[in-house]
Amino acid sequence: MTSLFITCFHNAIVFSQIYCLRLIINTLQSNSQTNRSMHPVVLKASDVTTENNN
Repeated sequence: MTSLFITCFHNAIVFSQIYCLRLIINTLQSNSQTNRSMHPVVLKASDVTTENNN
């Protein structure tokens, strides 16, 4: 009885991890177009931080 519960719990953890990974991959693929337009903004922000550090 306990072994069955442990296997079910383990399967639930593995399923949740796979589901989260697929969700992250789907969001990354859908946001790839928006990320390209946001890259210059990120570069400008990093340049500002480096100038402030100097």
